[in-house]
Amino acid sequence: MTLAKFIAEADFANQTEISRTCLLAFYYLKKDGIAEFTASDYAKWIEGHNFGKPNTHRLTERLRKNRNTVKGSKPGAFRLQHKYLLALEAKFPQLSEKSQEVIDHGTILPPILYEKTRGYIESLAKQINASYEYNIFDGCAVLMRRLEEVLLTMSYEHLGITAAIKDAATGTYYMLERIVNDAIRNPTLNLSRNSQKSVEGFRELGNYSAHKITYTCKREYKRRSTSTAHSSTSFCTNQDCGNDQRASANANGASSKFSVGQNRARSPGNYGKCGNLGNLESASYTF
Repeated sequence: MTLAKFIAEADFANQTEISRTCLLAFYYLKKDGIAEFTASDYAKWIEGHNFGKPNTHRLTERLRKNRNTVKGSKPGAFRLQHKYLLALEAKFPQLSEKSQEVIDHGTILPPILYEKTRGYIESLAKQINASYEYNIFDGCAVLMRRLEEVLLTMSYEHLGITAAIKDAATGTYYMLERIVNDAIRNPTLNLSRNSQKSVEGFRELGNYSAHKITYTCKREYKRRSTSTAHSSTSFCTNQDCGNDQRASANANGASSKFSVGQNRARSPGNYGKCGNLGNLESASYTF
């Protein structure tokens, strides 16, 4: 659980300063193992969350008199009283459990590109960001390859051309290499020239990280592989990708309003029900 979510769940807006202090002490005890805290710690923790800056001297005196705290091992330091701590553990059990939430900062894929699309798209995008931010570059490359495969497959499905990438006998999709080869040539998909270069580059890099025994991905490898691509590719990322777009495709043949290769400018608030994840080079230019 992030601090912002904890502040909302604990209803900080309706808590007294001393209660907020104890609640934050509990949060950091559970998240970071910080057993003792001071008024100055609270001032640092609460900064940037739209609450007033505390008078640390006055707060220290209040903490000393509060029944939910006990004296710490150092002057001015406190610990949470045992019964109060047990009560908070019962009230916020999620802080005692190992969270499955992926915490990221949007370094590779800005949230505006994938939020409110599909759950698995959001999950992949957040994992891509987090792996890059923690220098897990092989993991990031493999996840980017997976995202490329998902988005290409969804684009074929949206345009009604999955027969080009499916085995007719088994009904299963071909391997990504064959899908990419078709995507580069497919006139209905209509990828731009730079996007045609990018899709193979990301497939290859992901394959190296997944299968090449002596290979280790680094920032400069990724930067080198994407330095020539600058176009934008739109992919359908929502189950309700508009009927109006399908109608346009029917009316205009292969030149669909939702043509994957078009470089159509969109304002940040104009993504509608379709997520424009850019092309995969644009999404990861910071490698």
